[in-house]
Amino acid sequence: MFKNLNISYWFIGGLIIWGIIALLRRNGIIVPLNDHLTDLYSVPMFSYTTMKIMKLTYYPDWRPDLKFLLGAALNLTIVFEIICPLLSARYTADFMDIICYFSGALIYHLVLQRIYYVDSKSL
Repeated sequence: MFKNLNISYWFIGGLIIWGIIALLRRNGIIVPLNDHLTDLYSVPMFSYTTMKIMKLTYYPDWRPDLKFLLGAALNLTIVFEIICPLLSARYTADFMDIICYFSGALIYHLVLQRIYYVDSKSL
């Protein structure tokens, strides 16, 4: 089914993981490492979504390069680890989150981008 829509199975898996974690959090169930897992997957999910939008609109051959991925990780770091903790007590700055953002960017660049690109070649 998703192959007909040309959506990567890795992306669908990420959405399912995020959905399960959100459901568990809403019910007060805390899974160890769930915050870091979602942080690790945030740059790849954002980058894949951006790539799909770019391919469907104006730039069919565009793929996020390393500079884009590191910029996305840096932006997430600035917003969620610096600005948000200053504005709300709900947010806490966590160095491990920063490591997860940049690790996710590198994982996407080194591994997942090749998988996503093969999945989206026919787009």
